[in-house]
Amino acid sequence: MWATWLGLALAAPLEVDFKVAATVLADEQYLAQLWVPGIARVDLSPGEHEITALIQGVARRFHITMPDAPMRVIIGATGLSAEQIERPPAAVVETVMVKWQCAAGEAVMVTLDRDRFVISPGRPRTIGVPPGDHKFSVRSVDGVNVYAQGTLQAAADGMIQVAAGMLPEMSGDGLRFLGR
Repeated sequence: MWATWLGLALAAPLEVDFKVAATVLADEQYLAQLWVPGIARVDLSPGEHEITALIQGVARRFHITMPDAPMRVIIGATGLSAEQIERPPAAVVETVMVKWQCAAGEAVMVTLDRDRFVISPGRPRTIGVPPGDHKFSVRSVDGVNVYAQGTLQAAADGMIQVAAGMLPEMSGDGLRFLGR
């Protein structure tokens, strides 16, 4: 049981690109089978493996060294090949652009970290912030009434709609409001 669990924990993704119908085995164990061209994704433990492809009843074998990273095996009518999949590095966002918009007929004051600004109806405003967590509150313009207070998590561009007496509404996958 422990060997099975450990093998799955250390597995890396293997993409098998079928250009023709075939059955694929890794170390004489069934891995994948497709009757039409397509791609199958499976997990395979790092290390040396014998890959066998059965194409129209003919077994073709080759050895691969599975790295601890994604790899692709291409199965064609005339041969087999393997390559490591290069993943581009994740884009580093230096500034998240947040568009602020007032949804009601009354202006509100927004405090973001130590900056304060007023959002008026019909006058959206875009502000760049560094990615991460920011102290955030929405108040009446005179600062007496607090409508929302908490943390703004900014990871990607988006829009925030604010209104007097309401919680902020976020648009976009990169913005979250965590209220207190």
